[in-house]
Parts: sequence; structure tokens; C-alpha cells
Amino acid sequence: MARLLLLEDDPVLGQAVAEALEQHGFRVLWAKGEEEAWSLVLGEPLDAWSWT
Repeated sequence: MARLLLLEDDPVLGQAVAEALEQHGFRVLWAKGEEEAWSLVLGEPLDAWSWT
């Protein structure tokens, strides 16, 4: 299962995107801020990441 990092501070949009990606078989790590995103990027191997 591919691991993706989603950075989105809007809770409605972030939830919708995360759920859509999970329905297509992705494991989504959702960061709600830049500091949290960098922590995830540096702490866990990812297959892809996107800044929105």
C-alpha cells in the first residue's frame, strides 16, 4: 500500500481528499500544518507527498 503525505489545513477539504485516496487503496498521512508535515517527512518513508 502506497503511503502518501497530504498537507491541508482546511478540515473539510483534508478529510474529503484523505477519504477519497484511502478508498483507492492509499495510506494517507494527513498533516494539518507545515511543522507537522516536516515531522512526518523526516520520520517515515513515503511513496509520495503533496503540498496543497
